[in-house]
Amino acid sequence: MYKEIINTSHKLSTKKYNKDMGNPKAFLTIPRQEAGYRPIHDRISDYSEVEQTLNSRDRKLQASRCMDCGVPFCHWACPLGNKQPEFQDALYKGKWEEAYKILNETNDFPEFTGRICPALCEKSCVLKLSMDSPVTTRENEAAIAETAFREGYIKPRNIERNGRKVAIIGAGPAGLAAAAAAYDAGLRDILILERSGELGGILNQCIHAGFGLHTFHQELTGPEYAQRYIDAVHERGIPAWTDCMVLDVSPERVLTVTGRDTGLQQVRAGAVVLAMGCRERSRGALNIPGFRPAGIYSAGTAQRLVNIEGFLPGRRVVILGSGDIGLIMARRMTLEGAKVLVVAELMPYSGGLKRNIVQCLNDFGIPLKLSHTVVDIQGRERVTGVTIAEVGPDRKPIPGTEIHYDCDTLLLSCGLLPENELSRGMGVTISPVTNGPVVDESLQTNIPGVFAAGNVLHVHDLVDFVSEEAAAAGRAAVRYLANGPQDRGREIPITFEGGPRYTVPASIDPKRVEGDLVIRFRVGGVMKNRRVRLYLDDEAVVSRKRPVMAPGEMEELKLTQAALAAHPDLKQIHIAVEEA
Repeated sequence: MYKEIINTSHKLSTKKYNKDMGNPKAFLTIPRQEAGYRPIHDRISDYSEVEQTLNSRDRKLQASRCMDCGVPFCHWACPLGNKQPEFQDALYKGKWEEAYKILNETNDFPEFTGRICPALCEKSCVLKLSMDSPVTTRENEAAIAETAFREGYIKPRNIERNGRKVAIIGAGPAGLAAAAAAYDAGLRDILILERSGELGGILNQCIHAGFGLHTFHQELTGPEYAQRYIDAVHERGIPAWTDCMVLDVSPERVLTVTGRDTGLQQVRAGAVVLAMGCRERSRGALNIPGFRPAGIYSAGTAQRLVNIEGFLPGRRVVILGSGDIGLIMARRMTLEGAKVLVVAELMPYSGGLKRNIVQCLNDFGIPLKLSHTVVDIQGRERVTGVTIAEVGPDRKPIPGTEIHYDCDTLLLSCGLLPENELSRGMGVTISPVTNGPVVDESLQTNIPGVFAAGNVLHVHDLVDFVSEEAAAAGRAAVRYLANGPQDRGREIPITFEGGPRYTVPASIDPKRVEGDLVIRFRVGGVMKNRRVRLYLDDEAVVSRKRPVMAPGEMEELKLTQAALAAHPDLKQIHIAVEEA
């Protein structure tokens, strides 16, 4: 079900239970009590509930049995990532509405799962493992849902069917997730525009595993991950124009579109989601001296040649840049029989994930030379050799450190650039750091009704987070159509010190925040033994210890709605990276 796709908040809870658990020792004195079934002679004569229910007092007592576990295995075992200790604690304290809100963060249909779920949470409960008497989590969940319906905590969310389109530019992981999320938020008039001939974007050529661990709790290949979203879009009947190029978008959200099947036409949209992704830096952007022989490819082009077209670009390979695609292609070329001689990186640290360095380089004995760059390319018709040299702190080559490699291929993995020509053309403010749009808490740009998500906004390290971010943008676009343009209100810029280069979002209007807000950023260099703190005015509301932080890996902080509500006169939002 698509619920698995939209619910991307399956992260381990960080709540300090020892401070908040109402009765952490109740399990010692209160036995497990199940509601049981109605007598057979009663239930065979009607269509009412088969299972009985406990009264509120007994239900709270059962919730109090949830103890102060160091590691809540119930949370780990639940496919939805439900926060069992937190909603049980709220239930025990009689805070039924709060319990429902916690449950609804990860579970769209607790009224169903509270009845028919096999309750893996109970099978993994510490009380089950130690006393064979787990907490009645499933029954508690059903009781919370029924109380929420009875007390009116659950309200219908009807979106006005006004016929205005949400136009989504791009059908990669961001565009597909935004479309499906907008549909599930109530909108039906959605159009996806994709310049390629198929949906799925770059994932179609990423045949290696490593996708979907956060979203689906499974390790998938790129095509498998993309197909789940493609299926979700098809199941909802969302139209997608492929082989279709968006030539221009006006500030009034009028898109000029041309395509093989559509011809030249204009599409007037009520809201636009920018999901164009990013592209690789080419050799022309790197200023490498030498001729222009054959055998020089971007890592992404080589990946497509090998994985989609079935061609091997070369036999002896040098790779410049240690971005994730370059690292993955070092392994891929090796597995296809090529000899990867070296991976040279200009910076003193790798631009890729640590796991890719281990799995793609170390496991295959491929050397990584940090603080090195290509200074010369030999060959006229075809690459015959490459010379690299060490660079100093100023990133200029150091004479006398040159190393020559005889090779026939040079792959470039020197960073990604968000595709924002359309954004600039319509007047979107672009960040000089990310080269992506500057957005607020709703992922809305400075142009009302225009939203951005995924790699067009800032380059991500994991596609799961692209989907999560894009789904939020899709829902925000639906809210915009339902409520119309709103005054910017009191936008509070997020300031930072000690390491971050930027934040997404760049500013927050506390009154327009829907649910908990994820703030993402990257640091400018390798940092060890740090503590990241998020301050609302002078109070640190989030504090995380980070043994290692690197530019190649995205950092994130979660700002809860409760923390914002506790600061009604908020004036400053600040992120500080400090010595631990």
